[in-house]
Amino acid sequence: TVRTRASVARHLGGFSWFSAESLLKLALQDNEMRVREAAIYCLCELSEPSAYPIIAKALQDDEDDVRMAAAIGLRDRQDPQSVQALEAALLASDIAVRVQALESLGANHTPPAIPIVERVMKQDREPDVRYAATLSLLELTELEALPMILDVLDTTSGKMSEAILRGLFHASNYMQCDLTTSPYLD
Repeated sequence: TVRTRASVARHLGGFSWFSAESLLKLALQDNEMRVREAAIYCLCELSEPSAYPIIAKALQDDEDDVRMAAAIGLRDRQDPQSVQALEAALLASDIAVRVQALESLGANHTPPAIPIVERVMKQDREPDVRYAATLSLLELTELEALPMILDVLDTTSGKMSEAILRGLFHASNYMQCDLTTSPYLD
């Protein structure tokens, strides 16, 4: 049954990577989204470098619920190799999935996450996603993000500019960044 297959996929992390890899790949091909979602959660928990490309590939053409599993499953991962999987989660059409993926990228604290978050801040069509990208960019680079943010503000207006400015002020507040020390203040 679907429930049994999903449960098995979810618990494959108790096995060695050598034993679990082929079964997890099989679970990622299952017709039922819940089985694929369980496999993604398991792959995220394994912290195996070989798992990240598998996650990224699986998310290219999957449902947003499966992408959310990766965005949540990798939220505490500070591994540059996990960035490719989180980037694939950003393919979601659901705003909440993209926001969660950006939160996870911000918590990743590795340089490969920076250009991805910057791209989203510049290009996404949803103000809430741009807000989340601004927060994440500041979490990744602190005040070094100001030139990037200013470049985006020069080309945006209305709700997009509002979302980016709100992200700047919220992040600088909770991160206790003193904007007055920045050479970009003017």
